[in-house]
Amino acid sequence: MNWVLSCLLTAGLVEVFLRLPLAEKGTQFLTVSSKAARVVRSPAISDHWKELAMGAYAKTSFKLTAILAAMIGLVVVLAVAGIWLLDLVHPGFSEFIIGWTGLAVTLVFGIAWAAVRVRLRTGAAA
Repeated sequence: MNWVLSCLLTAGLVEVFLRLPLAEKGTQFLTVSSKAARVVRSPAISDHWKELAMGAYAKTSFKLTAILAAMIGLVVVLAVAGIWLLDLVHPGFSEFIIGWTGLAVTLVFGIAWAAVRVRLRTGAAA
């Protein structure tokens, strides 16, 4: 029963993770970081304008980092809540899922589920 519950919990968490705009926010963060690096390295930009630009880039980077952390935190909170609730329904579940067998089951099933979901999503879009 623990195997089934861990697979159900993992599938739910993968679904939440895939629906969050993590890739979009990550791409935005990398874009801002790249722009900041170009500004710092540019000899054509004065130090005054570099200071102004870097302040703006730092603000945007901080905001994107906070958004990414909040999204990952949401998944962690949902995972902990799910483990807690499933442990109430099926005592011993929390010990199973944090053990080596539970970690292996969730890792393998999570990767497989995510791969199938991404393939279905890209196959449906094509």
